[in-house]
Amino acid sequence: LEADEAWKVAPDTMETCEKLRKCGVLLLAGGQPGKALSYLERALALHEQLKGTQDPALSAALGNLAMAHGDLGDAQKEMELLE
Repeated sequence: LEADEAWKVAPDTMETCEKLRKCGVLLLAGGQPGKALSYLERALALHEQLKGTQDPALSAALGNLAMAHGDLGDAQKEMELLE
């Protein structure tokens, strides 16, 4: 199992969500927004599944995902996520 694929079989917990988020943020900081996107999308989906869409901490996940889209040159998607 490749490291990039391991998260697909990880348990659906907030611990997994946080690890996915951290990996995504590290990839963003390392100049790899394309790779970061899949981690951040999965972290967001898992966060919504476990805590609901009204959880205040969700805004950080949306911000990280917006940043990845911005780094990829998709300003429209970046702005949609920040609204």
